[in-house]
Amino acid sequence: MVSALAGFKDHLKLAREYATEGLYDTSIIFFDGAIAQINKFVLAILCFFPSRS
Repeated sequence: MVSALAGFKDHLKLAREYATEGLYDTSIIFFDGAIAQINKFVLAILCFFPSRS
């Protein structure tokens, strides 16, 4: 599960740096990558703890 968030901090850091430099298109790419990693992590948790409904 930890591998699902590997590089998450780096993606956010780069996204912020690019945004402050005015490179918004590049920044969005890194933010999208961070969101994809969050989604992957959540799916891993949901698969690990299936609902009991």
